[in-house]
Amino acid sequence: MKVAIVGGAGVRVALLTGGLSRSDLRISQIDLYDIDQDRLRIIGDLAARMAGGVRVTTTVTPDAAIEGADFVITSIRVGGAAQRAKDEAACIALDAVGQETVGPAGFAMAVRTIPAMVEYGRTVARLAPRAWLINFSNPVSLITQAVHQETDARLIGICDTPMEMFEDAA
Repeated sequence: MKVAIVGGAGVRVALLTGGLSRSDLRISQIDLYDIDQDRLRIIGDLAARMAGGVRVTTTVTPDAAIEGADFVITSIRVGGAAQRAKDEAACIALDAVGQETVGPAGFAMAVRTIPAMVEYGRTVARLAPRAWLINFSNPVSLITQAVHQETDARLIGICDTPMEMFEDAA
């Protein structure tokens, strides 16, 4: 079984790789893709060390990671942490509630993220039509609904980081 993890190549990806490799899913390969290839190389090396015998590769395109996958896990932040900080600062300045999942900042995040996630959904439908696309990208509900409406991808949206990841980190 092949898993592709697209976006968000941080320590959480390495922890997720370790958890997946210890699961009973019989995963033989995990392919990682992120737009930040320098960060991906570092996280890919860490993930490979945590994978316990599961083959971990990094790819230079999302297509290479997604093709033939059984599961595609996405966690992208269009605009990066700097744009999230700007969105949230604008909310604070206007005395409004808002972060990447709610309020004006959540809406701004959705507007930036939906086009990229719809494209990933189309890519999954084309290159891995039997795969499940598991979306962690915020705001999860809006993103998942948009991908569902605009693509043929089989899709699940998950709102919070699994507790097992926190336990592994601890």
